Amino acid sequence: MSCLFSFSFAVLAEVQTREAKLVDVNARVVEAGKRASEAAEARDGLTSAFHQLEVDREWMRCHGIAHIVKSIMDAPETATGIDLIKERAREAGFKAGYNWCIGHINVPSQGGYTD
Repeated sequence: MSCLFSFSFAVLAEVQTREAKLVDVNARVVEAGKRASEAAEARDGLTSAFHQLEVDREWMRCHGIAHIVKSIMDAPETATGIDLIKERAREAGFKAGYNWCIGHINVPSQGGYTD
């Protein structure tokens, strides 16, 4: 009977040890599950943000840049500035064109020729 008694204590001790290990393994599984859920949520959030960035980039490529440039160009202060630039460019261009023409006219008058 003492052999059976010691055997049952040994079995009981082994069962308790295995139960403790099982509780530890279950706790680790629960913790790993929580981390996996958090990682999946983070991944989903990043995926959603990435897709939104792709959509925004495509919109900017198709529409946004043109609208931004048009808005800038149509602004009253920009239009005034561009008109002034055009006027100054015309003045400079006419002067440059006049000087270019005069240069070609002066060459034949000096006995030279043009191509």
